[in-house]
Amino acid sequence: MRHFAVVLVLAALAGIAQAAGPLPVHRPQGVYREDDPAAAAMRPPSGNPFAYRRYLDAVIQQSPDNVAALVARAYLLKNSGQVKRARRDWERAAAAAKPGSPQERHLQWSRGWGHYDLGEYEDAFEDWRRALAAHGGRPFWVPHTMALLYWTTGDRDTAVAWYDAAVATNGDWATEDGFEARTDSWRPQQRERMREAFAAWKQRRAALATP
Repeated sequence: MRHFAVVLVLAALAGIAQAAGPLPVHRPQGVYREDDPAAAAMRPPSGNPFAYRRYLDAVIQQSPDNVAALVARAYLLKNSGQVKRARRDWERAAAAAKPGSPQERHLQWSRGWGHYDLGEYEDAFEDWRRALAAHGGRPFWVPHTMALLYWTTGDRDTAVAWYDAAVATNGDWATEDGFEARTDSWRPQQRERMREAFAAWKQRRAALATP
C-alpha cells in the first residue's frame, strides 16, 4: 500500500513538471551597463547572523513599512525554511511600496531571487521583468540574472545569449577569477548553475573561434 501511494505521488509530481511550460523568450537588446540602486541587497555585518535578524526585527517594529528591512528579512526567512513568513513579509513590502518607486523595484528584484531559490521560475521571471520595465533602461543586473534563469529552466541558447550580454556588461564574467569574484556571495546552487552556463559560453566562444 505504501509503495502504491509513493507511485501516485511521483506520478502527480511528474504531471506537474510536464505541465510547466517554458519561460517566454526574452533575448538581450544592446548593452546593459546602467546603474540601478534598487538592485542591491542589505548586507549583514560580520559576526553573529542572529544579531542581524534581531536588528531587522527592531527596525520593522519601529518602522513597519520599511520596505528594505522587510525584503531583507523575507530573504533570511526563506533561507531558513520559513517560507510562509517570508511570503508575509513580501506581501507587507508590496503593500508599503509606492507603485513604480525604487522601493517597489527593490522588492521585485529581491523577491525574484527568492522565487528562483524556491524553484518558482515563472514568478521569478515576472518579478524581474517588472523590475526591468520599471527601470526603463538597461540595468547592469539583467544579463547575468537572465542567464542564470534561462539556464536553470533549460533554454540553453537563450541562456548563453544572456551570458554573452553579461560579458559585454562586465568582462569579469569572461574569466575564472572574475567569475569567482562576481559569484562570491551567491548561494551554492545559484553558483553551480551559473558555472554550467559559463562553461557553455566558453564552449560556444571556442567553437566560433575555430576556423
